[in-house]
Amino acid sequence: MPQINSIKEMARDGQSVAGIARELTIDEKTVRKYLNQEDFSPQPPEEVMRPSKLNPHKSLIDTWLKEDEGRWHKQRHTAKRIHDRLKAESPGYDCAYNAVQRYVKDALRAQRALKASQERAAASTSGRAGEPLRWTKCTERSAGSSCSIRALRTTREMLLTS
Repeated sequence: MPQINSIKEMARDGQSVAGIARELTIDEKTVRKYLNQEDFSPQPPEEVMRPSKLNPHKSLIDTWLKEDEGRWHKQRHTAKRIHDRLKAESPGYDCAYNAVQRYVKDALRAQRALKASQERAAASTSGRAGEPLRWTKCTERSAGSSCSIRALRTTREMLLTS
């Protein structure tokens, strides 16, 4: 930075580009570059957003993952299994395993977050946060007859009524 400041200062004093380059023992192109440059902060490289090669196959992967929700844990698709299955079954599939792995990881994380939010919403219908609802059998007696019904109640309600 001190060299850049001295180049700018010498140019303000009226020295030529060649004179500044001789005096500071640097190339004339460097002197011109620093004289023409206004902002010296580094410019971050521009990121080019390209579509993923996996895009045509994402709907198929989502279908497989959705089907896996009801399966036993050991029977579900892994990223490796999905990658192998796509290579075998999908014409034109030309993706790296890492792309499949990243997509499956993100998709499963989104599925778990959705399931957790649905469970929280179901639990919040009880009126108390975190208090689970349970099916209980209630017997009602009136005028000599009894009637059994099933009702959703919180653990607290069951303790209070029994």
